[in-house]
Amino acid sequence: MQIKSQVAKEHPKATLTLLFMSGAMLQTLLFLCCCGKASFHLFTLAANITATGILLFMPFIFMSGRWRWAQIVWMFLTALLMLANVWYLRVFEDYMSPLNILLIGSVDSTIASGALAVMHASDFTILLPCILTAAIFAALPSDIRKIKTSCKFRIIITAVCIIAVGGSVLKLHLDYYRYLKSTGYANSLSDFRAIINENLSRQHQVLVRGFAIAQIQELASSLSNSTELDQHDIEQIAVYSGKATGLKTGNNKNIIVIVVESLNSSAVLWEHNGRRAMPLLNSLLSDTSALAFTEMASIVGEARSADGQFMYHTGMFPLRNEPFVVSNATGPYPSIQRILPDNYTSVEIIGEDATMWHHKETSAAYGFDSIYSDIATGTIPPGISQDDVIFNRACQIISGLRQPFYAMISTMTMHDPYVFATARNSWISSVDSLDRRDANYLERCHEFDHALTQFFKWLKTQSLWENSVIAVVSDHEARQSCLSEILNTGHQFFCLINTSKSGHNTGIISQIDVYPTLLDAAGLYDTAPWRGFGTSLLRAGEPGFALMPDGSVIGNAHSDSILNTQKQQWLLSEKWIRAKNKPSVINELYKCQ
Repeated sequence: MQIKSQVAKEHPKATLTLLFMSGAMLQTLLFLCCCGKASFHLFTLAANITATGILLFMPFIFMSGRWRWAQIVWMFLTALLMLANVWYLRVFEDYMSPLNILLIGSVDSTIASGALAVMHASDFTILLPCILTAAIFAALPSDIRKIKTSCKFRIIITAVCIIAVGGSVLKLHLDYYRYLKSTGYANSLSDFRAIINENLSRQHQVLVRGFAIAQIQELASSLSNSTELDQHDIEQIAVYSGKATGLKTGNNKNIIVIVVESLNSSAVLWEHNGRRAMPLLNSLLSDTSALAFTEMASIVGEARSADGQFMYHTGMFPLRNEPFVVSNATGPYPSIQRILPDNYTSVEIIGEDATMWHHKETSAAYGFDSIYSDIATGTIPPGISQDDVIFNRACQIISGLRQPFYAMISTMTMHDPYVFATARNSWISSVDSLDRRDANYLERCHEFDHALTQFFKWLKTQSLWENSVIAVVSDHEARQSCLSEILNTGHQFFCLINTSKSGHNTGIISQIDVYPTLLDAAGLYDTAPWRGFGTSLLRAGEPGFALMPDGSVIGNAHSDSILNTQKQQWLLSEKWIRAKNKPSVINELYKCQ
């Protein structure tokens, strides 16, 4: 104790700089190691550590003696943020938006189980520097409080830090430029500037700027993104809406949309020795009353399920770099519900709590009359799946609705992770050739298929089947990190029952095409004031392509003009989501109704 105190007294400023800067640097290094990003060239790794570590250390220099304990809190909070990003990276294959912290109140047992599945014991080494810092404070509390940093010392340290961070970021930029040049993506500095100014993934932003700067820059950008749609934007929306009368007509049929959690088309098509994991959905591929698509590309952003539902309800593209529900959940947004004839009732039926992903707010933003939630979150009896509970409750709710109605039902059974067996395993689990994760996933698909079968039987017994347009659609693909390559095709399922077309289509379609297709199936397309950014699959020829969030294309867009139009639509959609004048835009859009 005397030795430590003596060191602190003789070299106070050097000790401060060494101990606390080293702790911040170590925390950054451990974070990069846990992310699997520590295999850079030595100098690149040093630059990445410096760019973040120094920013973690800086607050200590400017705190007065009695407030220096706050450095422990600061390091602990940043360590928690880093831990969250490690787990987020393993699940979503990218770092987390800083605004996602606002969704912490939405964390439930389903999300918690997903996080537990990707945790490693070594991840918690990120907390070691916090513990060491706390130990130093505990050993030298009065000595550290008494140490004073003069204005001159702070200026010098700040200057050194700015130079170090600036040099580190410059080094990261040069390394990334060399990498892009070697791969042929950038042949000049102008190409490089164009690339880094586009929508880089957060992994690439961290490569270019370091973790702390990338997070700070994105937070600042997100907070300043609130804008308004100008007259040109509103005119463009009118152009994309098409020439419609806005009269509420429709075919007076019930509309039932079943949004299925993490449904891959590969599960619908999978079979073993002539037996199917999903016999009902597979039978729809050849049903003369059904139009099925098994090559739908997933274009959701970070909100995943919420993004899928957003596109199906609104016909708009989601935000690419952050969940829209963080700050734009209240809308209002265009939707099928807003153009249904007045004799329709609309309900949303979900298994989770309404606070999850701000369902209560988004349900109102889409114009639903009511929402039924928290259906499958309690204790469920053995041998019963979450989807059994959801569909049983849906039967009760629909029984009390007057016809015609619009009902959206969201399922839960197939949510990841797939590391645990289900309560009632079938013959699928005995297939030795299956990866255990694939077997567990297919068991969940099998349970959903059984629950859907019972729901369809109920619709028929209640004489609701013939007078209903029914859609079964994946909310997004199953997470790639949770399955083997056998089931990881990346394609989703979309099927319409009781429409004007039938057949099994294997062409590429996009999630953005679901809204206009539902609109058309309901007999509202020709009179709708908003037809969405996609294409009605009931009117299109061969489906062509899907524009992905990163700008890449799956399928054939047929022309650059078509592709560029959809890129502009996505940009307009993002501006629309963030716009402060959404209510006036909606009023203008539906003023003829």
